[in-house]
Amino acid sequence: MIWERVLLVALAGAAGSVLRYGVTGLVDDRLGSTVLGTFVVNVSGALLLGLLLGVTEERWLATALVPAHLLCEADRARPFCDPSLLQVRRTSRTGGA
Repeated sequence: MIWERVLLVALAGAAGSVLRYGVTGLVDDRLGSTVLGTFVVNVSGALLLGLLLGVTEERWLATALVPAHLLCEADRARPFCDPSLLQVRRTSRTGGA
């Protein structure tokens, strides 16, 4: 039973990371702003998680929705790391520090 939960958490986290990457990339391609893409992903993820948890008042169902949290909020720091690394790479190519 514990392995089923571990697998569920792993799958939800992986799906959340892929969704976050896709939505951020889509907004970045359309609007040309990684910061705006990060904002859209964070707001939509928080909204979706709030709706999922708000729909239920049962404690057992709220506990069952922990993987939903991982789906919505997985890999939170990645969008901030990628632009920073990209800036470092650009600076390195131009001879900056």
